[in-house]
Amino acid sequence: MAEPSSRDFDSPQNTQTLVVPTSFSCNRGGNYAWILFFLFMGGINLYVAYFYSTDVWVNFKLFGGAGLLLVFVFLQAIYLTRHLAIKQQTSFETVSKNKIEEKM
Repeated sequence: MAEPSSRDFDSPQNTQTLVVPTSFSCNRGGNYAWILFFLFMGGINLYVAYFYSTDVWVNFKLFGGAGLLLVFVFLQAIYLTRHLAIKQQTSFETVSKNKIEEKM
C-alpha cells in the first residue's frame, strides 16, 4: 500500500485561508460584549453572595458561573462566525515548495 506523498497534502488546490475580521466595529462590539458579560456576572455574584446562604453561593460560583460562561462563549462564537470568511487561495510558500519538489 503506497503512502501518500507530501505533494498530495500541500497542493495549491487544497489551501484555504481563514480571514479574521479586522474591522474596528466588529472587534469593538466583541470587547463590549465581554465587558458587559463580566459586569453582569459580577452583579449576579454579589446578589447571590449577599442574599443567599454560603452553600448556595458556592454552588452558584461553581456551576452557575461556569454554565453562563459556556453559554456566553458559544453565543460569542456564533457572533464571530458571521464575520469570518474562508478564502480559497494559493499561498506563495506552498507554490514555492511544490516547485522545489518538482525540480528534484
